[in-house]
Amino acid sequence: MKWIRKISLSGAFAFLIFTFNVSAQSAKVNTFLQTFSPAKKISLFNSANNKQKSAIYLQNLNQTATQTTSRKQTQQTQTNQQTGTETQQTNTQPATSQSANGTATQTASNTQTRQTQTVSRQTKFKAKQIIRALKLRYGENLKCSVYYEHNVIFASDLKPQRLNQLRTLLIKYLAFQRNYLFPHRFSSFVKLVIVSRAKIREILGKHNIGMYYNQDKIFFAIGSEGVILHEFTHCLHFNDMQLRKNYHRMWLVEGLATLFEASVVKGDKFIPKFNNRLASVKKALKENKLPPLKTLFALNYKQFYSKDKKLHYAESRALLFWLFELKKLKNFYANYCKCKKSKASDEKALEMTLNKKLSAIETDFVNWLRKKLSLQTQSQKK
Repeated sequence: MKWIRKISLSGAFAFLIFTFNVSAQSAKVNTFLQTFSPAKKISLFNSANNKQKSAIYLQNLNQTATQTTSRKQTQQTQTNQQTGTETQQTNTQPATSQSANGTATQTASNTQTRQTQTVSRQTKFKAKQIIRALKLRYGENLKCSVYYEHNVIFASDLKPQRLNQLRTLLIKYLAFQRNYLFPHRFSSFVKLVIVSRAKIREILGKHNIGMYYNQDKIFFAIGSEGVILHEFTHCLHFNDMQLRKNYHRMWLVEGLATLFEASVVKGDKFIPKFNNRLASVKKALKENKLPPLKTLFALNYKQFYSKDKKLHYAESRALLFWLFELKKLKNFYANYCKCKKSKASDEKALEMTLNKKLSAIETDFVNWLRKKLSLQTQSQKK
């Protein structure tokens, strides 16, 4: 019996040693993996045929980029960030006064250079990691640029001349909306991926030419002004909703994006114009099938994107176009955000803006629509 006990004890002791060794080895493996840069980690996952881990890693890149920095670097960058913010605030004032004197382009580039110099190391590191991940995921031929003052990263495979035109347009549009509807700066980096039609098919599939993913703060679009302005309006609007802690109905989300997708640039302003979406409203009015405003306001996500989604898009755009022409859109958006905080209805925000009951507002809106449609028909005949 004694020898049996000795064997049992020795076996248990050997098992404990084996368990300890296994846990120690796994700890070493984890430490070893932590020493890898994000790019090396992705390549390790891909070599193991584990695409799911790679996708998850890319989605959470903003968090992992911060975690990979050491404590010493974090402490040092915090002090740099404080000094950088102070310098950035002092540098923005001369840029505004100089642009008023007709040197906007030169001043913008000088301001960007100064802000790049004063931005913290941690922010630069984060931007580099995002660019690295974008190139790994969507192609090494992407040309990337960072606008630190706006928290925007451009990535594109378009020709330099065309890319510069679109970048200038978007930065100008961003400045317009900062003073008009969406005053808040992006809370984190927004990735604007503007690529060719062939590339967009690879990313989004055959039937999409643009898409914005709010969770990952990234939009994809072909090199078309209308598509880019549409998706970028979503970026600005969702950022505004998030910071206000508001939830806006789908008719307003898509209505604002479609409103500015067809715009004429006059000075520093973007003036909406009619586009082919008006055809759906024209047909609905002719057949007396235009949804009442109360019905439009009540549509949830699934209902809005149903078989009548073209009409929903068009009516939402037409209503906001009408408010824009009345010079009431900015006031309406402010009232709408207030109503959302107090949990009041969408129609209440419209009634507050125009000082009328919804029935009277609807009559005025339909009359305006009929007038616009008749004017458009006359101009087409000429």
